[in-house]
Amino acid sequence: GQHFSQLTAGNIMKMSYLHPSENSYTFDNADQLVDWALANGKSVHGHTFIWHSDYQVPDWMKHYSGDFAAMLDDHVTTIANHFEDRVVSWDVVNEVIDENNNCWRNSLFYQRLGPAYVANAFRAARAADPDVELYYNDYNTEGGNSDKLDCLLSLIDALLADNVPIDGVGFQMHVQIDWPSTSAIASAFQ
Repeated sequence: GQHFSQLTAGNIMKMSYLHPSENSYTFDNADQLVDWALANGKSVHGHTFIWHSDYQVPDWMKHYSGDFAAMLDDHVTTIANHFEDRVVSWDVVNEVIDENNNCWRNSLFYQRLGPAYVANAFRAARAADPDVELYYNDYNTEGGNSDKLDCLLSLIDALLADNVPIDGVGFQMHVQIDWPSTSAIASAFQ
């Protein structure tokens, strides 16, 4: 316990786990994790309200025919409300960048709402929990792939210019002993 002060769930706080059907949320497993963390003096970083990965998007959401933006806002709001004062930070949206597609991954969310879904999610999360830290998270932005880093910077600049409540960026780093270089990582962080 001396080396780590924070926990992040691998899967149980993702969409399909917490919101398996339109009108039901299943918080039991995530609550157990959060309760254990808090009882043991650890904080929790929530991961994640919205992620495109096919196996993590609940089936009902893929076929949703109502007001998609309102549904997604409700999804974020309900989860953020549930964990308010127990989770210190969230990855609000995860991995929306495709540097080969005008910077946008062609996800279900992008197909339905265009880029607006990202700002919408941050605003819904902030409205639901005024004190939690809100992050954008992505991978392969810390070295070597300058196109993806450029897309990341453009995305964050656009959110900030639009007064979107974002507190930071998660660099989801998959590193080896010889890649990327520490100088590339430092440069990306700057």
